[in-house]
Amino acid sequence: MSEPSAEVSFVERHPLVAHATEEGYHKIGHGPVDSDAGVDPRDEGRIQGLLGATNTGSKDVNLGLGKMSPGDYHLRHHHPRGSEWYYFIKGAGLVHLNDDRVRVRPGTAIYIPAGTVHAVLNDGDEDIEMLWGISTGEYGDIGLVYDE
Repeated sequence: MSEPSAEVSFVERHPLVAHATEEGYHKIGHGPVDSDAGVDPRDEGRIQGLLGATNTGSKDVNLGLGKMSPGDYHLRHHHPRGSEWYYFIKGAGLVHLNDDRVRVRPGTAIYIPAGTVHAVLNDGDEDIEMLWGISTGEYGDIGLVYDE
């Protein structure tokens, strides 16, 4: 790969770029990405929004990171107006998809169509780290219905 030409300028910050930080995580339902989504206070885990309407102006995608400590349970729920996906980076756990249970580990990717009841349980002994995404720029647009 060749070096960029001298005409290219590099910037530290750009409105279409987000950088993850340890300080950027918040408890599910308590941050700029999902504070208006009607999150159940029993829901466990921490998330950090990266790309979406709130931070980059995206109207068609929302992407973020999630962390779950051992024993954390992301309650059974579904999204009536949009799809979601998970990609597991670290840790192991159990994902509920409607009536099925799927064992997940690093490298597992899961597509969750609109209306699919899903949940995540960290039944392992280390944190789960995952990437998640939804099909709209605003988390609240896909709807959130708890199923327990």
